[in-house]
Amino acid sequence: MKKLALFIMVLFSHLLFSQKNKKEYDYIKDYYQLVYEAQYNYEIGNDTLAYSLLKKAEINCPLLNQENIREVNILAQLSMKLNKEKETFKYIELLLKKYGYSFFYFEGDSIYDSLKNKSRWKKLKKNSKKIFEKYKTTVNFELRNEIKLITARDQEVRLRGIIDWKEVDSIDRIHEDRLKVIIKEFGYPDDNLIGSFAIGSFDEIPPHISTLIMHIKAIDYWKPIFLDLIRRGKAPANIYGNLVDSLQRQTGMFYYGIYQNITSDRIIDFDKIDERRIAVGLSTWDLREKMNEIMKKKFGW
Repeated sequence: MKKLALFIMVLFSHLLFSQKNKKEYDYIKDYYQLVYEAQYNYEIGNDTLAYSLLKKAEINCPLLNQENIREVNILAQLSMKLNKEKETFKYIELLLKKYGYSFFYFEGDSIYDSLKNKSRWKKLKKNSKKIFEKYKTTVNFELRNEIKLITARDQEVRLRGIIDWKEVDSIDRIHEDRLKVIIKEFGYPDDNLIGSFAIGSFDEIPPHISTLIMHIKAIDYWKPIFLDLIRRGKAPANIYGNLVDSLQRQTGMFYYGIYQNITSDRIIDFDKIDERRIAVGLSTWDLREKMNEIMKKKFGW
């Protein structure tokens, strides 16, 4: 009996110690800005600096693979360029196992040609289908399909020849109430929860709630929730800015400048724009402008 009591006390102490020492990551403070700078330097060909910035971000916080950046994918390519074979395989495996990338994606990229006769490459290729099937077991397909239906409905009522704005408002309220339940129960429905683009067909638009966020009305309810999710790396870093600025459209003036065609004269208190943007996980205004120019040249936006 004494031994059992002692065992319970030791176990309880261990659990208590584990909880106290559980690492809390602050992505706003220690991650996002490094990744934004890395992405910019990667795009302009400063590979060594981009790699260094991403490695520093990785030391600070577990890597994300954000939709418009794909930093793990960038690290795989940079590691290859810098002749870091082991690290290249490490990031390829992470993309396969955690993000559902197809092995065909890497086979089709000539940057990895020198790896294709390596035994580790051949082993990954051989096991790639099993890896993908295992990845799919982590996906909540029921929630994925529900979000596809919700987002389709959100757009359907807005794309009619004659829009019934009372119906739009009613649909938005229903969807917002459902989002409250989803996020409370499951967390933010990101790629880790409902699967990445790799799950669907090539012509399928991945189900994201980013459009739904632009139609949220209960801004004071969502602000602290979104900021906490962003800080912990559990949701896209742009959702807080999107939430606030989307409601500013009727005024024509904005706090965060989330829309690409917004110029500085349409920003409220522009002198403090960087302070506001950094505080919610966005890049600086200057870096935003530089990346917009790069994307215009790269994709013709």
